[in-house]
Amino acid sequence: MDTLRRAFWQGLVNGASSRDRATLPRPESAGFTSAIAQGLYNLALEFSNAIVYGARK
Repeated sequence: MDTLRRAFWQGLVNGASSRDRATLPRPESAGFTSAIAQGLYNLALEFSNAIVYGARK
């Protein structure tokens, strides 16, 4: 459960830190190897990126 929480939090932080998603680290490089952790990471990354920088067209 701690891994899922860390994956979600890291996704939020990374999504808010940069507008360009291509420059952000992939979940595998952060140590999140399970599909659920990667999904939570990507969900949080997209969510915070849309909130901070606006939705993509």
